[in-house]
Amino acid sequence: MENCPYCQDATTPPPEQFYETKLFRVLVARNALVDGHVVIMPKAHEPHIQSFSLDQFEELSYLLKKVPFYAMRETSAPGYTLFMSDGTPEVSQVAHLQIHVLPRKYSDDSLQSIGEAVGKITFTLDDAKLATEVKEMKDLMQLPQDTPANS
Repeated sequence: MENCPYCQDATTPPPEQFYETKLFRVLVARNALVDGHVVIMPKAHEPHIQSFSLDQFEELSYLLKKVPFYAMRETSAPGYTLFMSDGTPEVSQVAHLQIHVLPRKYSDDSLQSIGEAVGKITFTLDDAKLATEVKEMKDLMQLPQDTPANS
């Protein structure tokens, strides 16, 4: 879509990206809610999950199985929270669907509920920290950068 920052140059991966499949990108969240916050988003401009194809659901299911595990491993978190930001312009800053993975630690009192997480940015990664996080996540995942059929 013309005004979507994630669709402006879909051929060049953004610097936050550490993994991709045929239909999705996985990014380190530059404006993170917690340490290890990552975002899964479709490569195609999809503001709503209701418009997903069966192939998109299959790949998303694969990513929802793999990505939280590695985000938890990177941060030594025993669990995680998922939330989806629907791309409706009235309620989202960007009209592009985003699924957020938030590793949750025992001592993490920054997010007592998911309601507190929405719209709350606790820190922003500078370029050096972002590059380090992307490299660490790439190294941790060590998975083929393609479709779930090869998993």
